[in-house]
Amino acid sequence: MNFTKLFSIACISMLLAGCSPSMMVAVSPESTIELMKGEGSVQRSPEGQTTFRYLIHEIAYSDYTPEQMQTQAEWLISNWVGSEDICPSGYTINYPPERVQRVIVYTGACK
Repeated sequence: MNFTKLFSIACISMLLAGCSPSMMVAVSPESTIELMKGEGSVQRSPEGQTTFRYLIHEIAYSDYTPEQMQTQAEWLISNWVGSEDICPSGYTINYPPERVQRVIVYTGACK
């Protein structure tokens, strides 16, 4: 069987199975990276206290143990806090994190 016939049979099989390319949901590497890196926000009170929230989608690390997830979250938060220069004197993370609609919510405060 030549390649053209094999390719045609594969395409027809996909169409019949309802898996046409226009029906498929693609996951781009960029969206996967965004999902895995999380997202943070900073709040500053009138008294000068700086707090933050960092959100990580539960499905991004679904195969991690709780210990691995905590290590990964601490690494992600550290990178984010450092890159944004949020807490020059350090910070603390409040444990345990909250879980809200498949999102893990970490909160913390600058020292």
